[in-house]
Amino acid sequence: MSLINQMLKDLDARTQQGTNHSGQEVEVVVCHLPQHSRTLPIIVALVVVLVGSAIGGWWFLYPRPVVTPPIALRVQPQVTVEAVVIEPQPVVLAAVIDGAVAAEEQVVALQTELLALQQLSQSVVAPRLAAKAVLLPATPVINASVDRAVAEEAKPSAAPLENSAVALENSPAPVPARVVIKTPSLAEQAQQLRIDGRTLIQQRRYRAGAQRLNQALQMEHSSGQPWQELVRACVQAGDLPSALDAVKRGCEAYPNDIGLRVYHARLIVESGDYDSALIVLQTGATPSVVASSDYHSLLASVLQQLTRFAEA
Repeated sequence: MSLINQMLKDLDARTQQGTNHSGQEVEVVVCHLPQHSRTLPIIVALVVVLVGSAIGGWWFLYPRPVVTPPIALRVQPQVTVEAVVIEPQPVVLAAVIDGAVAAEEQVVALQTELLALQQLSQSVVAPRLAAKAVLLPATPVINASVDRAVAEEAKPSAAPLENSAVALENSPAPVPARVVIKTPSLAEQAQQLRIDGRTLIQQRRYRAGAQRLNQALQMEHSSGQPWQELVRACVQAGDLPSALDAVKRGCEAYPNDIGLRVYHARLIVESGDYDSALIVLQTGATPSVVASSDYHSLLASVLQQLTRFAEA
């Protein structure tokens, strides 16, 4: 019985507990997600634009080395007129003579025949014939080759011949002109290219000036001075590889040029290779202190740096 009573008590307790739970109010909590701000996409877009502009500006403004390739030179010959020689040609005078003189001779012949007829027959009255000077249709033209002096002398003599209708005419002849064409030499073309290169360097267009100097050196060079100009132009343009290539070619052409050796050693020192710089300075003849102070100062600096490395 005690077990049954215990089970009934448990059932009543559970029933009471279910009633309590059904009477409780249910609280529903609705969570609203936070609304995103409209300004966030605008801020993100502005940040992306600014970063892209910075990267693009850096890419355009970043200095790039200029590699000077071997230029295939095409020489355009410049045509200059050295002199124009004019050779005078003889003047041809054409003297036109009409047939007035021949007509007068015919009149004289007719008069002679009339006198003969009067002598043969005195009773016959000789009619008076009106002699007319008949001009010949064909007028002979006399061509003579004379110089200018004869032509000037012939001009005044034309005035008394007005009655005989003799006219002198000067026919102008074409004057040939001989043109002498002179092609500029390679040395002159190289000198003009150097002048153009120096002008560009003065205008701070260092790369274009270096290209002109390189073209001139490919055409003609007689000393190490043009090579030094090319090296300086490449250094001013910020193209150290091209400057090193130019100074190497200059040292091969003129190994005893002290200026080229100093430039070569300085460019090697920029890379930190002091041993190679010392070898370049000691190759060839050693100049005196008075002749090249730059050489000895650079040599002392290289030796001092090598000593520091050895002590370290």
